[in-house]
Amino acid sequence: YPIESKVLVESYLRGMEQSVTLFLHNGKCKFSVVIDKNKGDLPYFFETGHTIPSPRVNEIQKDYFINGAISAAQAIGLTNGPVIVDMVQAESEEPSVIEVAARLPGDEMTSLLRKCGVCLHEAAILSSLGETPNIPKLNGAASIHFIYSRFGTVQKTVAPEPETLPKGVDMKIYVH
Repeated sequence: YPIESKVLVESYLRGMEQSVTLFLHNGKCKFSVVIDKNKGDLPYFFETGHTIPSPRVNEIQKDYFINGAISAAQAIGLTNGPVIVDMVQAESEEPSVIEVAARLPGDEMTSLLRKCGVCLHEAAILSSLGETPNIPKLNGAASIHFIYSRFGTVQKTVAPEPETLPKGVDMKIYVH
């Protein structure tokens, strides 16, 4: 590969990071939710979990995030399907867009949405077939947390028996 003479320099935005999940159909927003993104310690920035819907944003902030995400998607010509817009709100500033992706959310977020009655997989299939998806409003809340170890090898995992968990709590352990 030839050496490029161009360099991209980005500034670090310190603040609350959110992910906005949208579903667009014929240019109209059919579904939106603001999701908390929990991050690990600096300087690594790895994600340690997500909470749907975000309990950290008030209604005014929620509107800023959703309207900003819709504007970002429209600015790059996205009109149909799922869209993920990651944003950071630095103190005393409006949210800044840091990523826009035309895809379903990752990190088990589609599973969390399904726990809340929303299936974006079905909506994506219907939309791709030219049908208008009927996406219900979010019903409830869900959260996932990732536990990271910096060193060592997992020797054993211990988890409560599923029948001992409170109603509505689901626990899964994945070791990579």
